[in-house]
Amino acid sequence: MFVHEKGWSLNTLLTPTNAAQLSQCLWQIKRLALENIPNLAHLKKDIPECPEVDPIAVHKTEQYPLPAMHEDESSIDGTIRVYERILKNLGITNADLRAHAGLTKPVVHEHSQTLHI
Repeated sequence: MFVHEKGWSLNTLLTPTNAAQLSQCLWQIKRLALENIPNLAHLKKDIPECPEVDPIAVHKTEQYPLPAMHEDESSIDGTIRVYERILKNLGITNADLRAHAGLTKPVVHEHSQTLHI
């Protein structure tokens, strides 16, 4: 094991997070070596399953298909029309937006194209 002249070693430099990351990286290197070097194939049974890093929780992404829109989104007015049409197609009202964001002012005025945040 490597020990520096001042008494610290690689083990003393690693935080728990770094140690876990190093372990996972070493696992990957071992797995790659075993899969690509034929002479090491007999060692595959000695390598455990891949350690979990940061598992992503299973969730369902909701999709809302929208109709095609022939709007010029390069202008502010066109972008606002697209935004308003998306909200209308999804059935989202200004009251819904205010409740979701905790706002008291209107987010989009009903009959103007002024966006207020």
